[in-house]
Amino acid sequence: MESIRASNNPPPLLVRLGDIVNDKYRVDRIIGQGGMGFVVAATHLMLDNLVAIKFIRPEFLADSEVVARFLREGRSAARIKNEHSAQVLDVGRLPQGAPFLVMEYLQGSDLSAALRRGPLSVRDAVVCILHACEGLAEAHALGIVHRDIKPGNLFVTRRANGSACVKVLDFGISKVVSEGTLAQTNTSCLGSLPYMAPEQLFSPKTVDMQADVWSLGITLYELLTGMTPFVAEEMTQFVIKIMSNVPVPPRTFRPDVPEGLEAVLLACLEKDRSRRVASVDELARRLSPFAGPLDDMTLASVFSTDPPLQNVDVFAATVMAEAYTQGAAAASGGSLSLPSIPAPLERQVEAAGLAKPRGRLFAVLGGALVLLGCGIAVYQCSSCRATSRSGVRLP
Repeated sequence: MESIRASNNPPPLLVRLGDIVNDKYRVDRIIGQGGMGFVVAATHLMLDNLVAIKFIRPEFLADSEVVARFLREGRSAARIKNEHSAQVLDVGRLPQGAPFLVMEYLQGSDLSAALRRGPLSVRDAVVCILHACEGLAEAHALGIVHRDIKPGNLFVTRRANGSACVKVLDFGISKVVSEGTLAQTNTSCLGSLPYMAPEQLFSPKTVDMQADVWSLGITLYELLTGMTPFVAEEMTQFVIKIMSNVPVPPRTFRPDVPEGLEAVLLACLEKDRSRRVASVDELARRLSPFAGPLDDMTLASVFSTDPPLQNVDVFAATVMAEAYTQGAAAASGGSLSLPSIPAPLERQVEAAGLAKPRGRLFAVLGGALVLLGCGIAVYQCSSCRATSRSGVRLP
């Protein structure tokens, strides 16, 4: 994964430290730079408060799809006012025409960073997903499907009273499924492969809010076990497993997960959408009994520096979300290259049934190969973007 390069050096062109953007924002420092964009911390001169301003790198300004996705993120996020969604405060263009988004300045980290220390406690994992459900519920009510929910797009910050708050980031590949002023996104295969619902792979035109439910289920699985339920070395295998394999129940690796919680999680991962959890509202209702006392919102295991939980240590130490999202094709195209699974772990994964194909494997193999032959552009944020400390997802 491309790492953030926090720096005081100005990015090439566009803006420099000390510049005044749109006559009201002073550029103070670079928060982060990614492959396709950069984010600066700036001071609103009239209000004297910090904001984050997101720009596209100059070399991508001629790419109409990158610009369209960037503006779509701004339009989508600006419509969502829930505290569990990162807020867009302003939009504008530089004198040379380059667009920018002004977003709330956040301090904290995304859940992929928390997972580097190991799985979360059961309660904290549930609370994180409940926060995400609340942010997505408003988006869904507006007809907006996120299509890229994963730990790296769930950012944990603190409210003024010290309580934790999870915010949904990055509506750059969102799809609008209801009538409105926003244009429909294109129907190409977009998302982060380990978290993509089956319909995102083979029927992107039919993608609706239940795709986000699937991704929340994958994310919850990972928060609890330290790994995603579908593990593979190659894209073909990955696609086959998403389409064919029944996920190994998380209690196989995490016995302290309540049976009822496991049942809800697996219901999110039903390939048949008529059997999948129908909405994020329903998911929140079914998860609530496992959230514990709501007056404790510290999310201690998210911010903890303690070592990973021992009963899933073998998986948490070697199979993190980040490892299976590296090397994917950027929006401009390319082949997906997944890192190898360490041999001892691979044997344990196979023994647990994670790598065992189910009955539909050969039925979808031909479709998977056709899909690959056509060169789908799996939009992989980890390869072309990065997360800044402000919580802004780089384009």
